[in-house]
Amino acid sequence: MAGDKVFIIGRRENVLISAVQTLSKIGAADWIKADLSSVENVDKLVKTLEDKKVTAVDVLINNAGGSIKANGISLEFIAKQYLDNFKANTLSAVCPGPFKLNTLST
Repeated sequence: MAGDKVFIIGRRENVLISAVQTLSKIGAADWIKADLSSVENVDKLVKTLEDKKVTAVDVLINNAGGSIKANGISLEFIAKQYLDNFKANTLSAVCPGPFKLNTLST
């Protein structure tokens, strides 16, 4: 649609730049480097979006990844990896993400 813009948000700048170069061939796209696994970083993202004059987020897709490597490692290490993955895949998308993004000024 006219006026729509895709923002890709991630931790690896080189991947973001490459993706935006590809997407820009079919529409408006931009990237923001951020790690959304903490409330502080979500606050920074919201500020960055406001600075870019974004007033609404209509679609939010969470595509965080991760894996648990359990070969001969302690249960405590496996539990930490599990919680880190849970945080990256779940908490970054639903808590506080959309609640903070809903605060964008209109």
